[in-house]
Amino acid sequence: MPRSERWAFGGALLLYVIAKFAELNDHQIAALLGAPAGQTLKHLLATGATAGIVGCLVRGPGTLPGGRSVIKRILQ
Repeated sequence: MPRSERWAFGGALLLYVIAKFAELNDHQIAALLGAPAGQTLKHLLATGATAGIVGCLVRGPGTLPGGRSVIKRILQ
């Protein structure tokens, strides 16, 4: 697995752990920050984690002849 994919996966895993922490501490986060509750932060962090993985897949090593990404080809 290329280093960029390992970093993307590790970053996504870290964001999901922080997202779970935000979910479990929803009320404390809401009291501390006011408007954005832990549930909202959980969704934002999980979206960031997913974006990191998808971005890595789009740039990823799986390419078609001509250097086009397999994922980009599927999404077209």
